[in-house]
Amino acid sequence: MPGHHKRRATTSGGLGAPPTGSLFPPPRGVGDAGRCRGRDEIDVVAAVDLSVAATQEAAVESYLASRAGRYALMRQPAEKALAENWVGTPDAILGKIDAAVAQGITHFHLSNIAADSFASTIQQMEMFAEQVMPQVRGSPAPQTSVSST
Repeated sequence: MPGHHKRRATTSGGLGAPPTGSLFPPPRGVGDAGRCRGRDEIDVVAAVDLSVAATQEAAVESYLASRAGRYALMRQPAEKALAENWVGTPDAILGKIDAAVAQGITHFHLSNIAADSFASTIQQMEMFAEQVMPQVRGSPAPQTSVSST
């Protein structure tokens, strides 16, 4: 669910305070959950909606018009929904990923592709796979070419 985030819990100190200006507030009830399971720490998960497009304006427009965006607006102001979710160009989304990783987020759950048609969903998934994921994984973007023989 969007807005539900977990921060790392360790056996040596629990959650601690979130960094100043944190994108993800500390959760309720995580406490020393890792210790309860005999583990040193638990995974840190962020659930987000995705709306990726060639321009920021197109991504925002698509997100706000989608069912996911309309639902988010029923619960919070547009500025907060846009800030907490991955809405923007591939470069903007990479920036949000970097900021979340710097805060200790270790896993991401894309809870919604903010699109109301199959074609739009596929287009966004392909853009994310081709332009975002290779940068996250540290590998070059896949090369596609058409040969005329």
